[in-house]
Amino acid sequence: MKQVVSIFCLTAASLVVVCGAARADDSMAVSGSSAVTSGSSSDQSAGKTAAMLPEVKVKDLKKNPEKFADQDVMVKGKVNRLEGANAFILESKGLFSDKMLVVVTKPQQAGVKVPVIKEKQDLQLTGKVEDIDVMKVEEKYGPVKTEVKEEFVGVMPVLVVSPSGIKAAS
Repeated sequence: MKQVVSIFCLTAASLVVVCGAARADDSMAVSGSSAVTSGSSSDQSAGKTAAMLPEVKVKDLKKNPEKFADQDVMVKGKVNRLEGANAFILESKGLFSDKMLVVVTKPQQAGVKVPVIKEKQDLQLTGKVEDIDVMKVEEKYGPVKTEVKEEFVGVMPVLVVSPSGIKAAS
């Protein structure tokens, strides 16, 4: 059974309507349209190649979030679980898996292919780190599930990526 989720998010620069489909096969598609378009730092960072950006581990982002705040980075990890049409939890690989929230913005450019993201999928993400609390995430990007609010308390690093900043990890 397919469930369609619509999220309305008002930011200072634009009104964003993000629509996605949560599928029975544990995948999500992210798409969007906007009433007013504006450039996004996530789109700018996605335009940079991963080779131009430092690869940062989830563990390091969580340990020193202020060091990476407002910076473009490349992060590799596995999708732990989907959190709606425009968010998921990314976990690091290894014995002790650290987790972080990833928010996917709408495509700013026409013709950008929207990726399908599945749980347990290995990804390479290029985006901007925001060191904010869950309530601010909700204000800027739309509703956040109760489970996320309970799991991520206080200020934390959140990776904000555009669809063009999502690639299958090799």
